[in-house]
Amino acid sequence: MAYSPHSPSTCHPLHNMVLSRAQRADAMKYVLETLFDQDPDSNLHKSLKHNGILSPHDICAEDEAQFDGYKYPIDAKKLDILTRGEIGFLKTFKRFVVHKNAIG
Repeated sequence: MAYSPHSPSTCHPLHNMVLSRAQRADAMKYVLETLFDQDPDSNLHKSLKHNGILSPHDICAEDEAQFDGYKYPIDAKKLDILTRGEIGFLKTFKRFVVHKNAIG
């Protein structure tokens, strides 16, 4: 299977597995706070919540171009865009999962 960062069907090796809301939240916490070393109140946490990304599978299902426009709430009225580094975390994670799934 050829690599394609825009192919959600090849992104997650467990795409047929049903996870509970708590399991999805635990998986996101692990990715953000352990793999990405982000604080629990990081801009990345805020942005993913703001954009409806609830699980690592959701990251993989998103088209990479969408990450470039991800914003996070600064306060009740203002949004700011993620930094290139934060966007890079998301793109790299997605590509890694696709790659690992492709090689088995």
